[in-house]
Amino acid sequence: MTQAAREKLRAQFAKNQNGFLEWIARDHGLSTLEVIELLPEQTRTIFNAEKLPEVLEDLTEWGELFIIVQTGSIVAEIVSHMPSTSVGRGHYNFGGGHPFGGHLKEDACERIVFIERMRGERLSKSLQLFDHAGESILKVFVRRDAERELLQDQVQKYDALKARLEAAS
Repeated sequence: MTQAAREKLRAQFAKNQNGFLEWIARDHGLSTLEVIELLPEQTRTIFNAEKLPEVLEDLTEWGELFIIVQTGSIVAEIVSHMPSTSVGRGHYNFGGGHPFGGHLKEDACERIVFIERMRGERLSKSLQLFDHAGESILKVFVRRDAERELLQDQVQKYDALKARLEAAS
């Protein structure tokens, strides 16, 4: 993608950030992370993966989360608490007893991204993990209440974690 095309997409995002970032990436021959980097600066905060253990531990205190695991063929949506992790055999192992479980390779995550953007008329807040190719590993969204408003206790935890990571950077 040419620099002019990137700037055109950046200008489009300055007006409207709607759309599935993965689809926009595919349509423009970019990675999803490259598309996120074109979003307005105030909508995204990017950290290196060394913060991952702190992030995973913090998420265990947020309550029930909306978790998405997406590949080219499936979007799996899970409502679950984030289980505690232990490290073994080169993986973060998500503890049992929750709908969300499994294993994440220790070296798979390259970036941790906080994204706050308008989706239609509503603000969306997510924390997303990206691999070395700039593609999504895991997305964790702040949940909404019955009126479709963001849960304020999760907003506070999201904002506090982001601020802590920024202060430590």
